[in-house]
Amino acid sequence: MSIRETLQHKDEESFRFVNLRLGHRGIDPLAYLAGHLAVVPVVGIGTAAYILADLGATRIRHGAVLLVTLLVTWALKRGFRRRRPAKVMPARRPFGGGLPVHDASFPSGDTAQAAAIAMLLHLEGGLGAWVLAYPALVGWGRVALGLHFPGDIVAGAFVGFGVGAWGGWPLPG
Repeated sequence: MSIRETLQHKDEESFRFVNLRLGHRGIDPLAYLAGHLAVVPVVGIGTAAYILADLGATRIRHGAVLLVTLLVTWALKRGFRRRRPAKVMPARRPFGGGLPVHDASFPSGDTAQAAAIAMLLHLEGGLGAWVLAYPALVGWGRVALGLHFPGDIVAGAFVGFGVGAWGGWPLPG
């Protein structure tokens, strides 16, 4: 078995564990909230309000970080074209599997955006290191909904934290 096949097999095993074994009707609403609703308001509305409240260089740079994160994940999705887990293997899909998604699975763009936001907030200070748990919650929700493999989440977090760290350095002057 090649390294790629071994990694894919481990990713599928991890998906089954989170999606099938840890899934429960009692926590499905939390998975839905974490995997869908927590991302759109924070990334969309929250970020727009944050940037527009003060169009200073730091906030414009933060907006650029989110745009770069989006572009990097889009390029990787187009390059890898990994199919979503619920389309290639049995998956437990609470709430009908969530919103219909037609793009590739790798990497998780929602997790990448959450990680970029968390890194920027962490570097700004004031919210503490606990804010770094936000992308983990988003990623768990995406796997629980059958939308991503755990490897997609790890790759998305890596992209988001990396771009967020790069864009979060203080401006000179």
